[in-house]
Amino acid sequence: MLRRHHIFTGLVATLCVALPAVGAIGDIAPASLGSRSGVGGTSGAPAISADGRFVAFTSKSALAGIPTLGRAQLFVHDRVLGVTTMASTDLTGTPGNGDVDDDPTTARYAMSADGRYVVFATTATNLTATDANAAARDVVRKDLVTGTVVVVNRGPTGAQTTTEVLGQPDISADGNRVAFVTGKATDLLTTDENGEVSDVVVRDVRAARTSLASRNDAGAPSAGPVSHPAISGDGSTVAFEATATASNLVAGDSNGRGDVIVRDLRTSSTRLASISTDGARLGGARLGDISGDGREVVFETEAAFDGALDGNGARDVYLSRPFAATSAVTLISRRRSDGRAANGASSGATISSDGSRVAFVSVATDLDPGDPNGSVADGYIASSDGVSLRETSRLDGSAPPRPVVATALAGSGAAFAFAYDDGSPSEAFLVGDSNSATDIFVRERSRLDGAGPALDVISPADGVTLSTSRAFVAATVSDPSGVASVTVNGRPALLTTDGGVAARVPIAGEAVLTIAATDTNGNRSERSVRVRRSPETQPAYGLPDALPPPTAEVTALHVSRRGPRRVAVRFSLSDGAVVRARLMRRTTSDAQPAWHPVTPWTRVVRDRGRQQLVMRTPLLARGVYQARVLALATGVRQGVALLVLRGSSSR
Repeated sequence: MLRRHHIFTGLVATLCVALPAVGAIGDIAPASLGSRSGVGGTSGAPAISADGRFVAFTSKSALAGIPTLGRAQLFVHDRVLGVTTMASTDLTGTPGNGDVDDDPTTARYAMSADGRYVVFATTATNLTATDANAAARDVVRKDLVTGTVVVVNRGPTGAQTTTEVLGQPDISADGNRVAFVTGKATDLLTTDENGEVSDVVVRDVRAARTSLASRNDAGAPSAGPVSHPAISGDGSTVAFEATATASNLVAGDSNGRGDVIVRDLRTSSTRLASISTDGARLGGARLGDISGDGREVVFETEAAFDGALDGNGARDVYLSRPFAATSAVTLISRRRSDGRAANGASSGATISSDGSRVAFVSVATDLDPGDPNGSVADGYIASSDGVSLRETSRLDGSAPPRPVVATALAGSGAAFAFAYDDGSPSEAFLVGDSNSATDIFVRERSRLDGAGPALDVISPADGVTLSTSRAFVAATVSDPSGVASVTVNGRPALLTTDGGVAARVPIAGEAVLTIAATDTNGNRSERSVRVRRSPETQPAYGLPDALPPPTAEVTALHVSRRGPRRVAVRFSLSDGAVVRARLMRRTTSDAQPAWHPVTPWTRVVRDRGRQQLVMRTPLLARGVYQARVLALATGVRQGVALLVLRGSSSR
């Protein structure tokens, strides 16, 4: 995603105020800053940009230094610049004279991936030059770069609806498509076949076109009201809640209860998302969120959609893949010990843009062993397969005494925003928070992913036969939050500052070498290789188990092109060594850089002095590359050195 560093400049900057705030602790920082400085007021549920920089929320407090007129206004906090801006204003910066529609547990407003656009429902009549329907509720989109406000609820002729819409808007990642609920408005479509029945429609702002999303495969509109839409990041798919009377949207819907429906706007196909593991249509589901490509949907229900695991009789969070060849659901709100449903209600689910993580709120006491605040609602983030789970609203190991009431995930999980309801200063999440109101906090990704470090074992190869009594292990390791320790079969390994790992482990006969890495947040990953000691193995002559400092060093590393499919790597060694090399390419996801291998590890030479390797590669596109050379020195003193050089390569 693009990050708009120039947002909140020029005209809009006049509404930005940097306010004194309670400081962050660790990786948790407040976002609704002004409400913490004696101003008072409650902040609504958060919406957050893909990179976690911008956080939107509602409040009646003067957080941006201008009066709110006693109305719920929409604010955006820039976590990089430390400024808060009122977004629900007209082009000149005048606050809206009506309330922004919000909800204690569900945000009725949304933000584009780069934080440039916000969309919200409001009863204000002064945000645009003319408001054709006077005091009726409208859906508007605000451009935070230019300050421009456009009314979204417009019909085929471009005219604003004559009656109010229900709202509940959501926005695509690029800010162009907006999904919302019509309410009783009947002039959004050329022909409104179901009259004043609430529909879900999608407005393409650039194309100035509004289309019906709540229809079945035959194109017929819903027979009953629908609500609470969520649009995928690419704008291709819309999920929404259907009432019991909207049973004509999918064939065979006879459960007489609410369902979660998904409409693919490209293929004009409609699917039931809330379907159980055995194919039963149990109903009683409420929509949580939809992934960036529309393939994953999260919902909550009290029905047992997984009869084998869900027997708690409480509300649980599920993930569905309605367009998969074999439609199935996965129980998300389950305990790690045995995979069964938690012992308390879970709700408020949101999903990352890549569909890999799900955040939710739960009052269960067995999701996190030793939950210190009992049945008080906490925020959690889980993998989409339901296997890994981590409590995210805990501060320095202790859980707050008051409930978390709403969550939001940034992009593919760059950050996690949550609303915390502190009833009194003594129950505040951070020291100095004295407003006794709901506030917004953001937690960085380093504590979120629940994944252990990336671990790549270089040597020995799996299944190899060794001729020594000790196996020399070499690996590389990395983690966004930092690597705390690496062990081999429980013994500490040498960990270099650049991510090199080395250890020497005694072996006898056949052995399994387990390399385990732990990051600074306690997340762990493991890799195992099987080795065999040759019968002719000579003793190691008393070599120490503790590994001395490394002596092998790669120096004067240089990488250059040798044609479209060859790269030359030249280097010098300070000691004789076994050398391996590989080429990596830099990629970026939600502003988090990552390196991915272009070539496998290639054995180079056992020698000293200047060396050169020409590696065959795939056709290299434009990008940033690095050559990694790993030197494993021979002899008693062994070690690993890793030197990285970044260079550019083009077609």
